[in-house]
Amino acid sequence: MSPHAPLAAVARVLADVRDVVEGRVTTPDVPAWCARRGWDGWLLGLDDDQLERHEAGAWPTAADGAPPDLVALGAEVRDVTAWLGEADGVDGDPIAGGHAHQRKDRQVEALVARVTAAGWSPARVVDWGSGLGRLTRALSAALGVPAVGLEQDVGRAARAQAIAEERRDAPEERAAAVTFVAGDAARALDNAGP
Repeated sequence: MSPHAPLAAVARVLADVRDVVEGRVTTPDVPAWCARRGWDGWLLGLDDDQLERHEAGAWPTAADGAPPDLVALGAEVRDVTAWLGEADGVDGDPIAGGHAHQRKDRQVEALVARVTAAGWSPARVVDWGSGLGRLTRALSAALGVPAVGLEQDVGRAARAQAIAEERRDAPEERAAAVTFVAGDAARALDNAGP
């Protein structure tokens, strides 16, 4: 399978919710993108059990009383990520309770396994929103190609670079050149033209 079709499908879904992806919630205020879509009432009305269930991977449904466009977005996300297949336990552990690192590691392992099984051979990896770079480093090592992690948060990008340098010689992370760049990747792509 060519990487272009699934990635193009993901890009189509992201185009309509770019403000959600870029609008990381950092304050207790309702984000403008959430209020504009009318999702705030439903999200703020979730009790602790419902919230934990959704954080653990349960998609909002009409039966949950979720807004129709949020239900539709969930369905689109499931559809465009179906090529990843199911990985045992990836969606099962809640983020709460200290399982986030284990869950993230399994997600990274599952994605790397799917990409390598697909036989893709890119010239390099570009990870947009790379965070601390787990996926960036893992894909670089698995595919044997250089990687660039783009991260908006300057401190996080610096920490990712430090981690990459610390782990450069680790057998499981013998990656080609891995670098992390701080900045607004969306703006850089907008300015790059076609």
